[in-house]
Amino acid sequence: MNTKDWLLAGFEAIVWYGFIYYLIYAIKNPVNLYTSALILLVLAYIGTISCPWFRRTKAFKELIGNK
Repeated sequence: MNTKDWLLAGFEAIVWYGFIYYLIYAIKNPVNLYTSALILLVLAYIGTISCPWFRRTKAFKELIGNK
């Protein structure tokens, strides 16, 4: 893995930490359901897309147009 992959992996870990933290916060406190669902969905997408292993798959390369 190169430096970019390590930085993405660190960013991914921070995003998933935020996802879990907000999920627990939303379960414990009264929050707007739709807003919380949107925030969790966005964090899950960012966490998945920033994963270095996911970025090397054939499906991701086809998604962004590289074959």
